[in-house]
Amino acid sequence: MITTEKSTALSGKVLKYQKTGDGYNDILKQISIIVYRYPQRKYGWGEDDCSEFYLFFYRRITRIIRNYNDIGRNFEAYLYSSLKWQFRIYSRKKLMCARDWKYASLKEFWNTADEPAGTGHEEMFLKDYPGIIRGEADSRHYILYILKQAVTVCEEDIVKTAAVTGYSYDWLEEKVCEIRSLLFKKERRLTVLRERRNRAYYKLILLEEELHDCSFSGTIDYCTEKIIRLKKTMKDAQTAISKIKLSPSNRELAEIIKIPKGTVDSSLYSLKKKAVKYYRIWNKRFA
Repeated sequence: MITTEKSTALSGKVLKYQKTGDGYNDILKQISIIVYRYPQRKYGWGEDDCSEFYLFFYRRITRIIRNYNDIGRNFEAYLYSSLKWQFRIYSRKKLMCARDWKYASLKEFWNTADEPAGTGHEEMFLKDYPGIIRGEADSRHYILYILKQAVTVCEEDIVKTAAVTGYSYDWLEEKVCEIRSLLFKKERRLTVLRERRNRAYYKLILLEEELHDCSFSGTIDYCTEKIIRLKKTMKDAQTAISKIKLSPSNRELAEIIKIPKGTVDSSLYSLKKKAVKYYRIWNKRFA
């Protein structure tokens, strides 16, 4: 049932504009004041929020003016009906945006900057010969250590390693690139799995928050079922991630630098023993 409401001056201006095309700026000014003040008058929002809502609503003003029909209610009633609906949409978007900022800032979603791969570890070889590693075996051990981490080494690591081992920078850079190409598919797969895990984790956070505030049994059941599926997705992705090793095997390393696999095995074993001994002594100095 359509209720009859008293016509207003603004209604008359809108109807006149629809017929003649005159007076748009005056109408826009009056509507803008109503729209801007709506969140403050209705919900006590501040000036900044009122401005943001006005910008959200602004592009709809011309369409509202054009679509208004005088069918028993004045233009203001038509405008407030649209404001009420659009404010609900805007509030929901604002809430979702706030949630995005809140949860996207969690450290779990961001990779922290690591130290360069070779930082500090060359010191175990430089105790007696500061500046350069003396001895072919020790140099090879450190080269293998760096190449094992080819995916994460940076330019600084390559420059430093070439300097302390005496190996050619160009040769070392070439081998690092070869290993990265070899591991490219694994790295891409790891990225996909991490994104899948993080996406599931993000949805899980939102659902748990929704579940906490929910009292409707149907929604509770839906959220609970969805949470179970998301937890399984996270677990499966994490299990798959744990099986991906972003380092070349000893055999692949031997083929790339053209030395026997046995040499790689024994070199890395010797390096491990040296590192354990070095850090045990180093830690005692500060105990």
